[in-house]
Amino acid sequence: MMSRLCKGILVSGIGIVMATVGLGVANAEPPPNCTVADIAGVAGGVNFAMSAYLFTHAEVNAELSSLEGLPEQQTVERARAYLEAHPQVAAELRGIRAPLTELRARCNVSLPTQHDVLG
Repeated sequence: MMSRLCKGILVSGIGIVMATVGLGVANAEPPPNCTVADIAGVAGGVNFAMSAYLFTHAEVNAELSSLEGLPEQQTVERARAYLEAHPQVAAELRGIRAPLTELRARCNVSLPTQHDVLG
């Protein structure tokens, strides 16, 4: 089973691609390196890196997986509490997500905020 947080991360990647399909129609020529293919590549890379991190950090994987089935607000609160208590983990996860953050700023792409406990 995939936790809601992990699903949110995956959905974020898919959402980025879907959001840019509309962006490409509105603007005939997207900024450099902001095509749907570029965005899908970045989202896929971030999802792959997040998966690798969670598989190699069993405690983090277990904690985030334990959030499965909880109401959304409780999921967010517990994930935030865990990350506040483990600042190194939070920093590492932000580092993994950095390419998406940079892409959002550079390409003016909206990212879904569902389960976005990292800010």
